Amino acid sequence: MDLIILVVVAIIAVAVILRSIPVKVSDHRIQQSHPLSTWSQDLNRSHVAIKGVRDVELKPEAGWGPAWKGTHISGSVQWPVAGWYANFNVLPSLVRPDEAEAMKRILEQVPDDFDEDRDGVDKMITYEFIIMSAGAVKATDPHREDLRKRLWVITQPIIAERIAPFVHMRYPKAGAVCHAMIRRYLDRERRTHNTHWDIPSFVSVVVSLDAAGREFSGGFFVTTGTGLNTFIPLQQGDTVIHQSDLLHGVHVQRGNRWSLAMWFQDSGDCNSQP
Repeated sequence: MDLIILVVVAIIAVAVILRSIPVKVSDHRIQQSHPLSTWSQDLNRSHVAIKGVRDVELKPEAGWGPAWKGTHISGSVQWPVAGWYANFNVLPSLVRPDEAEAMKRILEQVPDDFDEDRDGVDKMITYEFIIMSAGAVKATDPHREDLRKRLWVITQPIIAERIAPFVHMRYPKAGAVCHAMIRRYLDRERRTHNTHWDIPSFVSVVVSLDAAGREFSGGFFVTTGTGLNTFIPLQQGDTVIHQSDLLHGVHVQRGNRWSLAMWFQDSGDCNSQP
């Protein structure tokens, strides 16, 4: 019994010490020259509104590790009838350039290991690589296990330290990440992902691994489905977070685009349906 008490006291002491250590904060707030800053200020579309631009600080949910300070752009897509709208969030520079490049570098070396099944939205070839997915057979095939582990080493800290803290702060009912993948949109391959809702997702996250205006033109857009599409000029590491009610799509007009996407469910075990 005495040993148990000593262990508990030691654990509490370590926790107190860890909490007393100053947390290192990495500052990624955007400047006026950032394309998203210009976009949010100059946006003049009848169906898209910027609701706010503010600073946000994200701390790892584990209780220790570096904190991330950046810019949070919140917006909404206004539908032309019934006064209905869908919200979205943009976090510039949530993922570092070196992290984005590391993910791409791993998969650029194995172009034939991308899935080439048909997409459920538009029946086009997916050109996606599943990092992890609850219940998906192609997320457990043995010959790509090493690649998945190498990608998870990069993506897991990003999720735990930056993405999940924001998702759970903004959407308290969100649970675990149940699906994560990388998609590519290359010349002479897939160039679009038709307008759709992320029906299987409670909260969706899309990270651009390239920069609009540099590696590609076009990219991720939000829409009302009436032909009014608004492209968000995501730079490398910029992240869009939204729920399944946001109608959106992808159209790469020039160049190549890579993206990391993930879905959170509203449970911790990936068994619930949004």
